[in-house]
Amino acid sequence: MRDYNSLFRAASQPASLRLQRLEALRWMERLSHWDPVLTGAVAAGWATEHSEVRLELEAEDAKAVELALINAGIAYAQAPTQGGEAQTPQLRIESQGPTVRLVILSPQQRRNRPRRDRSGLSDERLALAQLKSLLATENDGDVSLAATPLQPGRNR
Repeated sequence: MRDYNSLFRAASQPASLRLQRLEALRWMERLSHWDPVLTGAVAAGWATEHSEVRLELEAEDAKAVELALINAGIAYAQAPTQGGEAQTPQLRIESQGPTVRLVILSPQQRRNRPRRDRSGLSDERLALAQLKSLLATENDGDVSLAATPLQPGRNR
């Protein structure tokens, strides 16, 4: 996919990727209570305009994340699981921007998460500070969006 993007989407892909990463940053700041990590195509840099923004959250109880979204008035839906993630709760947030998939992992699941994908390639993972740094170096500017963080039971 990386080769395809460089050959056929060299002009549009960087701007599309930046918008997806900015959306990821906005949600990571809002969901900072659950230590979000950006993964997948957007983190790796080969996303298309149709790629989901995939965030992994760490929570003992997935319902706490759902309640925080409900209390903040954020519409979401249960997302179908992908691959071997049958026991992993996933939520999908659709807005005017890219679709955001929240993968909710227990602390143990996150610790045991493979760091390579099925093909053996490194699975890119960006924490909030790493994403901010990446965006700042790409555009040499401030990327803070000043989002209000969601907290369990405190968003009304």
